Amino acid sequence: MLHACYLVEPVMRLITGEEAQILDVGIGHGEWGHRIKTTKNAGAHITGIDIYRKYLDIQAGLGVYDELLELNIRDRLPFPRGRFDLGICCEVLEHVDKKAGPFILTELKRVCKRVILTTPLKHYKAEEEVDGNKNNVHLSEWEPWEISRHGYHVKVIRRLSRPIYYLERLIRLYRGHNFLYNAHILAWC
Repeated sequence: MLHACYLVEPVMRLITGEEAQILDVGIGHGEWGHRIKTTKNAGAHITGIDIYRKYLDIQAGLGVYDELLELNIRDRLPFPRGRFDLGICCEVLEHVDKKAGPFILTELKRVCKRVILTTPLKHYKAEEEVDGNKNNVHLSEWEPWEISRHGYHVKVIRRLSRPIYYLERLIRLYRGHNFLYNAHILAWC
């Protein structure tokens, strides 16, 4: 689920629009699938995976995703090596325990030729369930070096301006969130 609107532009810059097969890991409300189809590549075949059935059911009726699968990213993904041109894994890594992280980072590189991921930079306030999703709680925190040692390029993205800060704060208040991130890790390979 996308919480930081200041991540949209840096992530979208990394998407060329030429990717034919895309894997969206942890689709949540489908923000990335929708953005890719409407601004980068309407013809892309997007496979969305999530552990939470409700998100998959909602997206099934919207027609953005070409394939939707209920999968746990802690397990080996049922795709051959290099199956996808691009994998998007935004705001997911913090929702799995630290021990599973290295496997997930490696598994994404196995099934995707390129990967883009984001996660809060280390400090966060653990969320409670959102939309009745018990998997939405934060279980781990990450430092840039912990991701880069798995072959990813890493950049820290900080909140850009006060207007964006206040906009995000209003959105969180509206959605019932009471936390704010100061920075995120943007990683790609």
